[in-house]
Amino acid sequence: MRALIQPFIIVAANLATEDADVTAITRVARKHLKLVDPPLKTLEGVYEGETERSYMIQLPGNGERFRKELRTIGGILSQDSILFVSPEGTGFLHYSSKVGRFDEPLIEYVGEWRRISVSEAEHLANYTFDSSSGQYYTCSHAAVDQPWKIGLVTRVFPADELQAEAK
Repeated sequence: MRALIQPFIIVAANLATEDADVTAITRVARKHLKLVDPPLKTLEGVYEGETERSYMIQLPGNGERFRKELRTIGGILSQDSILFVSPEGTGFLHYSSKVGRFDEPLIEYVGEWRRISVSEAEHLANYTFDSSSGQYYTCSHAAVDQPWKIGLVTRVFPADELQAEAK
């Protein structure tokens, strides 16, 4: 069994400067996540092949109470999605209100959060680089020995259905 981790989200703002990103993300985290002083860690993210400044925010408790706000936050920050990683290390993309083709919040299971090598990262469209540790990370399915299966979408479903399945 995998050890539990502190749940977190990874979000980007893609504004002109890092200071502008931090200000916007801090403001949104205070208002919508009710975090007084949200702990932001700057990362380099690659989403759908595009590099962007990304920020990790660790969440208190098991993080579940924050998930309902992620669609709103993504919309405010003009992001397609926000990555939520559970205490078990399971990654979910929460699609934002910016993604207009969806009438209801959608959540995509994207696999297990895990460390990868730089050579693995070079072949992926989605990964995160933590410059403070020199480590690369991604969410991937169990079949990591079969690189063509990394990052496959197994199922996209409404948020209400996810919550019902969790009960």
